[in-house]
Amino acid sequence: STTRVVVAALAAATISGGTAIVGVAGLGPDTRSPAAAAVGEEGPTPAGALDRAQRRVLRQMAQEEKLAHDLYVAFDGRYRDRRFFRIANSEVTHLNALRAMMTVYDVTDPTEGMADGEFSAQSWQDLYTALVAKGSSGLTSALKVAANAERRDIADLTAAIKALGDDAPDVESVYRHLRRGSRIHLEAF
Repeated sequence: STTRVVVAALAAATISGGTAIVGVAGLGPDTRSPAAAAVGEEGPTPAGALDRAQRRVLRQMAQEEKLAHDLYVAFDGRYRDRRFFRIANSEVTHLNALRAMMTVYDVTDPTEGMADGEFSAQSWQDLYTALVAKGSSGLTSALKVAANAERRDIADLTAAIKALGDDAPDVESVYRHLRRGSRIHLEAF
């Protein structure tokens, strides 16, 4: 099932500190031809339903994972600390898992086509710029910014899980695995 593939990819990436893009790639954007879609060939199907607020949260979680990735890429470029490189790669896996859920639930991906350090919403752009500046005074400040980003992610994922209830068990499973990964990242920082 969709959930099992995403969860297996996340577990492998969390344990190894690397990416599991191959495990999630089959759940990416719908690559069926219009003809295949017209005759009803099915792609991954959702395990539940998301209301408007839950769909908004899913989009926000994607922005948050991209923010973490982009911060760690910027800090890795500045400080060459291996933690930033490894965890940035893990954030790619997290974002891919969320993208898979956005595909399954037909939610528009606000991160699609955005380069590192580029965001579709000005609020996320401003936050990224502020956090990069805050982490620019030295490695210690960058590690503090990264740890705070992971704390925020954990809190937001916890709230997202609670808000889902029993509506979408596949999304809940992804959120729980992302939260577990963020706790591991927090320990590294």
